[in-house]
Order: sequence, then C-alpha cells, then structure tokens
Amino acid sequence: MTATSAVGVEGTLTGNIWSDRNLLSRYYINPMQYCYTYRNFAMKIYLKARENVELFTDLENRYEEIKNQRIAILYSGRQINSFYSTEGWLYFLYYDFSIILALLLCLYGVSQIFTLEKESGMDRLLPTSRNGGRRTVVAKLIASTLFTMGVSLWFSATDYITFSILFDLRSGAGLPIYAIENLAYASVNLSLWQYALVNALGRAFGLWIFSLVVILISIFCHHSLIPLTAGVAIFLSLALTGAYWNYSSHVCLAVLNPYSLMVGRLLYGRTKFVNLAGIPLLSWETALLFATMVGLCLILLIFRFGCNSALKGGRM
Repeated sequence: MTATSAVGVEGTLTGNIWSDRNLLSRYYINPMQYCYTYRNFAMKIYLKARENVELFTDLENRYEEIKNQRIAILYSGRQINSFYSTEGWLYFLYYDFSIILALLLCLYGVSQIFTLEKESGMDRLLPTSRNGGRRTVVAKLIASTLFTMGVSLWFSATDYITFSILFDLRSGAGLPIYAIENLAYASVNLSLWQYALVNALGRAFGLWIFSLVVILISIFCHHSLIPLTAGVAIFLSLALTGAYWNYSSHVCLAVLNPYSLMVGRLLYGRTKFVNLAGIPLLSWETALLFATMVGLCLILLIFRFGCNSALKGGRM
C-alpha cells in the first residue's frame, strides 16, 4: 500500500503500477489461479459424491445413490491443462440477442403456411387434389423444419464468425467448457467448440418447437397476423418465466420450458437433476426428452387438424 500513484512510471505496462496490478490480476493471475486449482475443486466434488454413494447405499436410497454415482463420474478426472484467454468465449456464450432475431424471422415465415391458403380460398380445393391433404401437410412440415433449422443455424454460425473475428475464438477452442469460471459446474464434459455446436443444435431444436406451435395455431386462423402475434406472446411469456425459474429452485419447471433449449448455458452450465419416476436425469436430458415428446404431439395435432382444416371450425 506504499506504491506510487504517479502516472508515466518507467518500466510499467500501463504507466501506473496500480493499473498494472489490475491488468495482470484480471487477465492473468486470477484466470491462471482458477485453471490451476480447478483440479482440486473437481476432486473435492468427486470425493464427496463417492462418500454420498456409500452413505445412501447403506440407507437404501436408490435415487440418491444413482445421482451421486453420476456426479462422481461427471467430475472424475477433470482438470485444465492449458491456459488461454476465455473472455471472448464468455461473451459469445452469453450473447442472446440473435435468438430474438432468428425467432421473429422464423415466426414470420411459418405463420403463413396455412393462413395464405385460407385468404385465397385454396384450402377448399387442396383436399380434392391428388397431392393435397396429408401430402401437403407433410410437405409443409418438412419445409418449415428446414426453414427454421436453417435460419437458426445461420444466425449461430454468424455469431461464431463475428466473435471469432473480434476475439479470435480459435485459440482456446479445445479447452473444456469448465475452463470458463461461470461454467465451473457444467454438466457436460465437452470442449468449447463442441459445446458451441451442441448449443447451436439445441437452439435450433427449441425454435423448431416454437414453429410447430405457431403452425398449429395458424390452422385455425384466417389471417397471418394472429398466429404471428400469438407466437411472439407465447415466446415472451415463456422467456420471462424461464428466466425466473432457471435461477430458482424450480428445476423441473425450468427444464420443461422450451426456452431453456435456446439458452444452453442454463441447461448445460449447472449440474442439476430431475427425478423422473425414481431415475435421476440431468436437466438437459429431461429438457430434450420433454421437448421431443412435445414436438411429436404437435406433429400429430397438425396432421389431425391440418388435413381437413377447411371442413372444420370457423374463420378467425
């Protein structure tokens, strides 16, 4: 505490010794200390999990026994062998604005799949066509899926390229995901580039679920604005509730929200479990399972009401 506060001191990096201290602490000392000590951190979790396995085995608590076995396997052998700056990766993994852009574009595209036919009166002629009815619905589902996946992956690729140009993400891409301190409790043992790919695929899957909801709504609507507005309202409500539930103790409610798939760090960045019929499933496993079931149900409903939508219900 007796160092000089003068500016322009010879031999310093920034001209001031306090600025040098802050610079080195933020970008070198603290990150290197985290990387060096993470092995001990993970080892403590591993050993505690092994103790819990023995304890719950004696107590005949099968659920907690399996849960702690999975935790022990997950944290076993974790260590960070290299040091790179991960600040760029941190900004990239926490960047969510492109989700809104991709969602709006996807909703605008799929909201007109059935409504345009009703506006032109073609919905009454298609069921009489040889390739109408079920074949038309299949074609619409395939086209909407390709469109939604393509838009989502395009935005994800654009984000990665942009951040790579700004922060050079290639350096350190092989580091494990837990090399970022905010993701120390990550529930996956993936490298940063692998996690970026998984996150992009999960975001596309989540957007596809939203698109199916909008398509189902559009079957009963006559104007494209109604399903588009309904889709935006549903997304906003799920995003607000998802942000609240993901930072609370309501793990089950959080993973059942399709919004969680679009923000991967909330699923993969923490080790949390859901009790599914006595089986401990990681939060991201539960989210993918539930989203797949919801997607299949939505497809069946679209087939049920989409093949003869002109003969059932009124116009909106």
